[in-house]
Amino acid sequence: MNTLQLFEIMIAILPVIIGLHYLANRLNLPPAVPLLAGGCLMAFVPGLPAFSPDPELILVIFLPPLLIDGAWGISVRYLRKHIIGITSLAVGAVLFTTLVVAVVTHWLFPSLPWAACAALGAIVSPPDAVSARAVLQQVKLPRRVLMLLEGESLLNDATGLVLFRFAVAAAITGSFSTTQALGSFAVLALGGAAIGAAVGVAWVLIGRRLQDEYLVITSALLVSWAAYILAERLHVSGVIATVVAGMICGTNQYRVFTAAGRVRGIAFWTVTVFLMETAVFMLIGLSLRGVVERIGGFGMALEQMAIPVLWILLALLVARFTWIFLSDGA
Repeated sequence: MNTLQLFEIMIAILPVIIGLHYLANRLNLPPAVPLLAGGCLMAFVPGLPAFSPDPELILVIFLPPLLIDGAWGISVRYLRKHIIGITSLAVGAVLFTTLVVAVVTHWLFPSLPWAACAALGAIVSPPDAVSARAVLQQVKLPRRVLMLLEGESLLNDATGLVLFRFAVAAAITGSFSTTQALGSFAVLALGGAAIGAAVGVAWVLIGRRLQDEYLVITSALLVSWAAYILAERLHVSGVIATVVAGMICGTNQYRVFTAAGRVRGIAFWTVTVFLMETAVFMLIGLSLRGVVERIGGFGMALEQMAIPVLWILLALLVARFTWIFLSDGA
């Protein structure tokens, strides 16, 4: 797929997004559901080229703005109040779920090394921040539960990434170091937080001197990519950097924006986030065709992978609920 074809697909999905989102509103469904389904159906439209973009490119384009939008409105006071619960989910739940998934995967595929099973668990255990945010917007939950889920989805990146890296390293070298894993986790999390804080403070200082609403709004959008890319370049957590930068910017927005600037900024962000969020789910669906082709077709997927996938999904759900009930009871 060349660049022109990718652009044409992006334009083609816009009317589909409008129609599917309208349908979701009429049927009172989470928009993510029909958007994913619509993307999957579009992937197999005759004549449409297979959608196979660079995953890293898609990640860096869409993830930072969506993350900073979620972090912008998080109350630092409520975050501090629920930090123990958030840490329990972002670290403890991810670790426990990874372990459970690894055990189930090794039971399903005894010949698969334990390190590879752990790597799979590390990939699927952390709830996705964008998906969690999209679903949470459609339901009414107690503020404590909402804060716990939002906080975890924004901060569990470091745990999953460390687990994955060390699982891959263990598969290659045949050894695992708990001390190194803890050290790597600290570097990822604290390094990302430090870079995010630096970028956020820099925006506050610069934004107060711009004295132009449109420049301030544009600079706020650039903060997300600046924090994410800088952190990733320095090999720390870009997700945590973006979240910390967003919380600092959101806390100090009244010192930077005028009242009119906030109104314009909200309108701009609302439309931008809507387009990006809906496009992400459509693009995920569009990638199904490439996945099916790589594994040998639907027949191969149903014959060899359907049952193991269902077992792993069940393990994820059981592990998640088990951790929540046990930790809440404690």
